[in-house]
Amino acid sequence: MDLTQWNSPADLRLVATGLASRFLAGEHRSSATGHGNDFFDRRAYCPGDDPRLVDWKHFGRTDRLFVRRQQHLGQQQFSLVLDASASMDFASLSSENCLPTKLRYAATMAGALTQIVIRQHDRVGLDIFQKQNCIVHYPPMRHLAATGRIYETLSQVIQKKTAKNCQERFRETSKGIKKMSENFRGNRGFRGGVVVWLGDFLDDLPQLEKSIRHWTHGGRELWVAQILSPDELQLPQKGHWHLRDSETHEEVQTDLQAVGERYQTQIKSHLDQVRHCCHVAGVRHVLIRTDQPLLQSLRRLLSAQSLRSASQ
Repeated sequence: MDLTQWNSPADLRLVATGLASRFLAGEHRSSATGHGNDFFDRRAYCPGDDPRLVDWKHFGRTDRLFVRRQQHLGQQQFSLVLDASASMDFASLSSENCLPTKLRYAATMAGALTQIVIRQHDRVGLDIFQKQNCIVHYPPMRHLAATGRIYETLSQVIQKKTAKNCQERFRETSKGIKKMSENFRGNRGFRGGVVVWLGDFLDDLPQLEKSIRHWTHGGRELWVAQILSPDELQLPQKGHWHLRDSETHEEVQTDLQAVGERYQTQIKSHLDQVRHCCHVAGVRHVLIRTDQPLLQSLRRLLSAQSLRSASQ
């Protein structure tokens, strides 16, 4: 059964509940970080971080500024950030593969994460952006009514019927990612929480670096789930194709065999730069393919081990 082929908020809730039930319930030791008592790891210092959290002994050894992060028990706050840009509508170069679009895969993951977070008695919120414009902002909440609103909104996004009032609320926002970060800072309880960013990250790296600085400000943890189609990672070996850029609508006729080697070099270079950007900032990065089972992808993203292994 393809768990991404849901057609309504009720279907998404059913899928999310089924996936969440595969995880252990009960009291948890959060993999999120904050101001607890147990040392967890370090991340690179960002302007605005509390100087009291700087590991000065590590600075003395390395001459580089790092912030100590602690692991602790208790309620956490998660905000799921979904990239709904046009590039996320891509599924596959061939209709025979029957793969979901990146957006549908990411929305299904967001639905499952919502259920998992609520079952752990934590708070969860949702933010959606298109072309750098934030169109939805739901602050982290714990009650079950919040999940219904999230499932409804995710379903609307998939069906291209995002709520009009959400669009109008951020119509004039030229820097949606910055706006979302400001919303997080304005939410007093969100300091030290977790931001889970679901997208393809095929845009420019300077914007990614800027966004990371925004979201890690104030001790927040950032998890990056880079979701790509297998055809984006490895072009078909041969064939003449008519390709259309989903963002610019530019069209081109090409022979994949002729451009394949150059494309593989460029996509590998881009992925390496994204990983490096995340690694330097102490951000968890997980590369996810849309042909992977959802449960497997969720386990990789949520496992404590993935924090150290995802960027290797």
